[in-house]
Amino acid sequence: MTTRRRGSCTAVLLVALCTISTAGQLQSPATKIEPLRTKASAAPHSSAQTLPVAAKAASASAEEPPPDTPPKPKRVLSCTLTAYTAGYESTGKRPGDPGYGITACGKIAREGQTIAVDPAVIPIGTHVYIDGIGERQAEDTGGAVKGAHIDVFFNDPRIAIQFGVKTNVPVYISQG
Repeated sequence: MTTRRRGSCTAVLLVALCTISTAGQLQSPATKIEPLRTKASAAPHSSAQTLPVAAKAASASAEEPPPDTPPKPKRVLSCTLTAYTAGYESTGKRPGDPGYGITACGKIAREGQTIAVDPAVIPIGTHVYIDGIGERQAEDTGGAVKGAHIDVFFNDPRIAIQFGVKTNVPVYISQG
């Protein structure tokens, strides 16, 4: 933790693991959390004018998970991942065909959102977090998608081919 003086306010900066001094040297973690004093604070440690920074900081960090972490899952599956597109090579449909680019639940397939699943394993509408891929929604099914297999939708066939097959990938089932 470091404290900086700005005008007549004292700001408290919390650093989870360590702090860096003004000289640029790494310091050990601080164990004491100081309150934020308002401009109206006359005395350096006036308890009447302090704000409970420690309580707010603790509750804020408890509410927000660190970036790139999956949401709290209901269950975790180890899945095989493949990729598909709306094109003929994946669906047997061409632009202009009925149902081209439309998922099993009637939505337009979207890169970064749509995955195809076996609905007996992951129900349609379920939100998942896939390690290395991110959050997706089960919106489609496929003839070759059976069991713990997920097909990730891409717009570009070259990217889908390059994606290849990934095995034993953790998939966090969050809701559905």
